[in-house]
Amino acid sequence: MVYVRPGATNGTGTMGSPYGTLEEARQAANSGTTIALSKGTHAGTITIPDGVALVGACVEQTQIDGSAFTASTLRVSSGASVEIRDVFIRARGNGISVTGSGSVADVEGVVIREGSGDAAINVTSSGRVVGRDIFLGESETRGIRATSGGTVEIDRLVVDRTSRIGVFAGSGNARVTITDAAITRMQPDRSSDDFGRAIDIESGGHIALERTYIEGARDIAVYVNHANSSFSMIDGVIRDTRERATDDEQGDAMYVVGGSRLDLERVWIDGSRSDHLFIVGRDVAPTTTASITDVVMTNADQRVSGGDGFAIRVFDAARVQLKRSVIDTTYSTALYVEDAGSLLELVDVRVKNVGALRASGSATSLRAEQSGRIEATAVAFEDLTGKALHVEDEGSVARVFDVSVSHAGFGTCLVCSGLCAHGGGRVEGARIRIEEAFGRGINASDAASVVDVEHVVVRDSMPAPTCTTSVRSPLLGDGVGVIDGGRLEIDRFVLEQNPSAGIVVENYLGIMAEGEGVYASDGVVRDNTIGANVFTAGYPVEAVANRVLYTGNATNLNN
Repeated sequence: MVYVRPGATNGTGTMGSPYGTLEEARQAANSGTTIALSKGTHAGTITIPDGVALVGACVEQTQIDGSAFTASTLRVSSGASVEIRDVFIRARGNGISVTGSGSVADVEGVVIREGSGDAAINVTSSGRVVGRDIFLGESETRGIRATSGGTVEIDRLVVDRTSRIGVFAGSGNARVTITDAAITRMQPDRSSDDFGRAIDIESGGHIALERTYIEGARDIAVYVNHANSSFSMIDGVIRDTRERATDDEQGDAMYVVGGSRLDLERVWIDGSRSDHLFIVGRDVAPTTTASITDVVMTNADQRVSGGDGFAIRVFDAARVQLKRSVIDTTYSTALYVEDAGSLLELVDVRVKNVGALRASGSATSLRAEQSGRIEATAVAFEDLTGKALHVEDEGSVARVFDVSVSHAGFGTCLVCSGLCAHGGGRVEGARIRIEEAFGRGINASDAASVVDVEHVVVRDSMPAPTCTTSVRSPLLGDGVGVIDGGRLEIDRFVLEQNPSAGIVVENYLGIMAEGEGVYASDGVVRDNTIGANVFTAGYPVEAVANRVLYTGNATNLNN
């Protein structure tokens, strides 16, 4: 063991006669040596030899000050294995650098502040850091950077007020694994005012977090890009992701793109200024995928210009599975999927308070467009300003089972606020219950739009807000219907207590072709003002009466 006390002169490295500088101790140290640092400020930088432990008296009062040097304060060169304990590092360049295959730093009880190099902890070229009880803060650069096959494993970490990026993993299968961490109050890049991300993964990097709290990131909290990059989070929180400092845009909790993979389990995402999750495939291989289980997403809260505020958006052939999760309070549409090859799969999901901050019918809970696909099982929608499900455009398909909708469409004057197909969209499903939908519970409109459902209950539909009895019937509180060429097949159903009609067939544009309209069988239509309201001349009313019981309606058929 050799000892160092700042300012000592003519020392021999013993406790009674310590060295005065880090460099003196380094020259005297061999493999197996511990360099013991006294309290005080040790100025300079050091390359720690192989097999050497650098240990401070205590982290609060043992400071290594490399701020006068652009080089890394502590360096581990290729092939060296070292230990670093109980020191406070003040850096100008990197705080700790580990470079080269076989290079390992075991780090415990360390604080690093004020760096402006690549990172407070920089690991590259297959180097490795294993650590515990580490604080990284108030720097002009990243907290942790792993590239070119570097690996980092840390238990009990705080990254606070670092600039640009909190934790970065890049090329060459670089891997970062962190447990019991907090990454907070990220700052934008000092030179450009850009970024401010908690997590950034690119070019095949991997980051895994467990029991981690992220708050106050800017731009994007978690960014994952490029084929084979991945991010996983178990038992975590991501809160209060703020706008980018340069233009007040973004504010997404997670942005996953370019063939990367996302895995979330038991995570709460709250207060994103824009979207919680933005998942983009960009037509690359492998497909961008996300697996999200036991997650709560609250307050997708758009406070900047534009129309964002989504819980999840899926584009460009990306695939997302959401299981056993809750979405509560989104400014805009809660769940959105677009483009051929894109799939949004929901299992055991509850969606509520959609459009709560806008009070607008444009805020759909679940929406597919431009050939996007939805697979949904055991999904509950409640308290929605707009529609529960909207499928738009030919090629867009939703298959839904065991779905309930309660109190939808109260924000505006809607034709349909339950299950709605438009412009060639298709909805298939079974075991569906819709109550208190404003306007109409289920509707298909326009040629090529199809709704095919069975085991259905639609009851207590209500007149859409701001609409009057002089407006056409879709807005008055109907059970199910079609408009201008849509096709609705409904089997084994109950339509009851709707103030306008149980079934409506309309053809305002005069374009309804053979095979379009409502085809109902094995059902009950009861206690509505009108049982079936048919506005189309020559329409075969038997199509709505195949083993259908009309009872208790003020009028069974208005043709």
